[in-house]
Amino acid sequence: MPRPFALLSISFRTLRHCLLPIGILLAIMTAPAMAQSSGAAAQGQSGGEAGAATSPADYGALVDLLKDPAKRDQLIAELERLSSGETAQAGESGAGSKGEAAGGGSFASEMVSVVSERIGEMAVSFGRLLDGGVSMDWQATYELGWRVVAALAIAYLVLFVGRLLLRRFWERLERYAQATSVRHRLFRVGLAVLVSLLSGALLIALGYLIAQANVWWLAGDDDRIRGVIGLALEAFIVVELARLLIKVAFAPALPGLRLFPIAEDESRFWSRWLSSVIWIAGYAAILLVPAIHDGGRADLAEAVGWAAAVVALAYTWGNLWRARSTVRDALLYRSERAERSVSTWALRLLAGTWHLLAMLYALGVFVVAIVRPEESLPFVALATFNTAVIAGSAVFVAAMLTQWIGRGVPVPDGVARRMPSLQRRLNTYVPLILRVIRIAIGVMAFFGILWAWSLANVFEWLVSDGGRIFLGVAIDIVIILLIALIAWLVATLSLIHIS
Repeated sequence: MPRPFALLSISFRTLRHCLLPIGILLAIMTAPAMAQSSGAAAQGQSGGEAGAATSPADYGALVDLLKDPAKRDQLIAELERLSSGETAQAGESGAGSKGEAAGGGSFASEMVSVVSERIGEMAVSFGRLLDGGVSMDWQATYELGWRVVAALAIAYLVLFVGRLLLRRFWERLERYAQATSVRHRLFRVGLAVLVSLLSGALLIALGYLIAQANVWWLAGDDDRIRGVIGLALEAFIVVELARLLIKVAFAPALPGLRLFPIAEDESRFWSRWLSSVIWIAGYAAILLVPAIHDGGRADLAEAVGWAAAVVALAYTWGNLWRARSTVRDALLYRSERAERSVSTWALRLLAGTWHLLAMLYALGVFVVAIVRPEESLPFVALATFNTAVIAGSAVFVAAMLTQWIGRGVPVPDGVARRMPSLQRRLNTYVPLILRVIRIAIGVMAFFGILWAWSLANVFEWLVSDGGRIFLGVAIDIVIILLIALIAWLVATLSLIHIS
């Protein structure tokens, strides 16, 4: 029997161990803001004491000095001398020290300062929320809530029924992908996965359209209810498309459609927790926070956003920590089978640090989400998606080529009878050709990832005049090398046949 709350199926012990370092981290980030506010208060208090130390006799002496024309002119001359000389020199030295401090300040310290400021604002919002309480119009909330739930229920009902109807179709795709030789299996699997992805996307679009068609009787003439339902359906599209990509990549229910070799329990584990994180973060960011903010409760909206971000980060850290040994063992196994010492060293290094890198990346996304949610978070999400697609596609194409020609290139029977040694000699060059193709795929994937993160656009340069010249020269070199290789094979086999 499935356990209740399977969407957040993580033990309290794991969640507690993840929330503890997150709390410590937030406390460390909040320290600069608290110190700054304490320093400002201390400075204001010292300034008040200095002002209180000034006696009325001093003010009287200043009044007498300003009334005497001679003394007043002498004071003005002294102030002009100071402003043009010593004060200017002091200003230059102060500006230089500020420039050095700005030059020596690191990006990390600036980021910590920004994050601590946001945490301070969050603390103030929580304080106002607790002081004022959560006063809500429960009748209006009920009227809005059941309409949003009804719209989402219609969309998910269409999705559920459609998946039941397409179940046999996807099982036929699985049989089609497996009913072939080992050499062409990955190609068929890729084709079947593409068809299942398109059918799943069409099903999600159908659920969205049917739910959108029922908005007229759910919302009526109320523009606010119509807008919130629109946000809910927008969240449905984004969340379910992202979850569809996760399900297609891991295929927990259809082992024959898995793009990469992975055990069934591991497939379900990764698919379940990634889908859960997407569900929590997606509906919180796209539906709950904007709807609450538009309702005039900015403090409550910020509290909900922070709570969803912290829960998603803790849940991600907990599952990454749980999966560290499994992925480490898989990477160590791959390192033992690597042909080059550099690959072995890189895989072993990655095996010991992959979970730390993943947790650091999740922390970076969390920081971006709380610092610049409107500007940077969509860019980071899109760049992450593009990176995953580019890297996964590169690995899949390289694996498919390895499965296709890695075991040798077959030669027609007639040619093999006339030249028995042709296939053996031709296949001696297959590992070299395959390695060159892998390097080319890796370079293209690297350029694609640079483009995804807006670091460099090599493809734009390739369509320029200089890029076209470079591509032309590179293609000419490849063609010349292939012709030379074919000529060498034909000449060698001809000499052997004549002798």
